[in-house]
Amino acid sequence: MSDDLTTETFHEPAASLTAGTILDNKFELLEQIGRGGMGVVWKANDRIADRLVALKFVPNEIKRFEVEMQRVRETFKRVHALQHHSICPLYTLEDGGNLGYYIVMKYLEGETLDAYVLRKTAQSETLPLNQVVALLTRAAVALDYAHQNGVIHRDIKPSNIFLVKSGGKLHGQIIDFGLADEIRTSMTRVSQARVEVSGTRPYMSPEQWRGRSQSAATDQYALAVVAYELLAGRVPFKNSDVALLRLAVMNDLPEPIPTISDSANAVLRKALSKDAADRFATCRDFIAALNEMWTTVGEEEEEQKKSSFSFNLPRFTLPRLTLPTLRLPGFRLFKKSKSRSPKYVSTSSALSDMPYWGWAFAGCALLLVVMLGAFIWGNGKPESNRVAQRCGEPLCCKKGIRVTAHGNIVGDSCARPGG
Repeated sequence: MSDDLTTETFHEPAASLTAGTILDNKFELLEQIGRGGMGVVWKANDRIADRLVALKFVPNEIKRFEVEMQRVRETFKRVHALQHHSICPLYTLEDGGNLGYYIVMKYLEGETLDAYVLRKTAQSETLPLNQVVALLTRAAVALDYAHQNGVIHRDIKPSNIFLVKSGGKLHGQIIDFGLADEIRTSMTRVSQARVEVSGTRPYMSPEQWRGRSQSAATDQYALAVVAYELLAGRVPFKNSDVALLRLAVMNDLPEPIPTISDSANAVLRKALSKDAADRFATCRDFIAALNEMWTTVGEEEEEQKKSSFSFNLPRFTLPRLTLPTLRLPGFRLFKKSKSRSPKYVSTSSALSDMPYWGWAFAGCALLLVVMLGAFIWGNGKPESNRVAQRCGEPLCCKKGIRVTAHGNIVGDSCARPGG
């Protein structure tokens, strides 16, 4: 997943070390756990403190240039001062003589997010939004803490986020805080090897590609690329041609991820904005916005389950009613309360908890009342009114008999006066 940014592997005496070697009568090398263009990493036993540590060797070329080595020392001091539970602590910077300088840091049990993602993608799996939020929340908080203390990582990527178990859950710890960038910068100045100034290509922000000044928003962009990769199974922009990749990062919009909502995609687009000023204020704000999208979707699904029902009929959703709260004694038409408190329910809560047969019963009762009212209204009119309405004339008949002007008696029919 991570791209090696060097085109040349530097010759390092530390590369010839073997397990069992003891450095400075203090650190016993156990096994090599990492190797790259920037040097090697060993798991070791600190025989004085009786603890496991990780030793990361600084390229020996830098030691020959005191100005560059001083910059590395200054960066080490700034990172060493960071005391946060989600930042891998640095213990000391040791001078190993011919082996060069090496950094002693805490040994972490677990795996990098890089290895975790590779395992998931090998199983054709992507992570759900809530799990991505859980994995990256502590990393986001740690980044904000570092930014508040004037330290920018500049190389956030899955291989620099280490997953450790805490309370039965996986949480991310950030490693290589600022040091890898400083070492790369120093190597660019002291060697002929082509080394990127900062960052790893797929995770580099537009301002890094342009060679402009970097800020906390740079780390946020890289964190957003990591989140996108966890959700989609791929980085938003990838191309083996460096020039085409640069153009895509600076000009193209990331493709929407079909497995998440439009709102969640909008959050990712904001964190991946081309202009650093258009991104979120902090990394924590970015992850919180993602978390809100997941929470909102979860609440909507739960509301649909509560407000809809089906019994082999087409599914439909009842509208939410807002009614004045009344104190009504509970009765079996509604669900029984498990509480031992007096059985009173509000009108709105009672209606929302009414089972389907309760609604059917209420509907039948309402229909019966309407029919009864129509019957009473139709039979309550005087007989004369009904006869007159049937004849279409004013009242001229009584009980179906009318006396004419000539004294004739007309039977069960109505006639016009004088007719």
